[in-house]
Amino acid sequence: MMNEFLANNRDALITRCIEKVAKRPQRAATEQQLKNGIPMFIDQLTRTLEAEQSNEDATSLRISGLSGGDTSKLSEMGLTAAAHGKELLHLGYSVDQVVHDMATSARLSRTWPSSGMRLSASTNTEP
Repeated sequence: MMNEFLANNRDALITRCIEKVAKRPQRAATEQQLKNGIPMFIDQLTRTLEAEQSNEDATSLRISGLSGGDTSKLSEMGLTAAAHGKELLHLGYSVDQVVHDMATSARLSRTWPSSGMRLSASTNTEP
């Protein structure tokens, strides 16, 4: 069900995240960051949820890893997040800013209740 919400509202969620990034003082995101950050996270989360719904546990673990993390074997999301964090640090972001960006990504799945978007199988993005 959540995977359908993410798929049906992908563009609206990306737009909301870009708008939030644009409001940050002294923190302009590059075109590449906007293209690769949140959209990639949404796609990975959607694929994870689809795999779980289809009882494809191995696929789900390969994409998102174990709940709580597993430092001995990084998942696709873990590798992507690590690369994104390194890129932000390389661009001059502080550790605090990088952590804030990662926390923003983690809050994405809690966005829908207050967004006015409907959690349904339809392609409806707004009420």
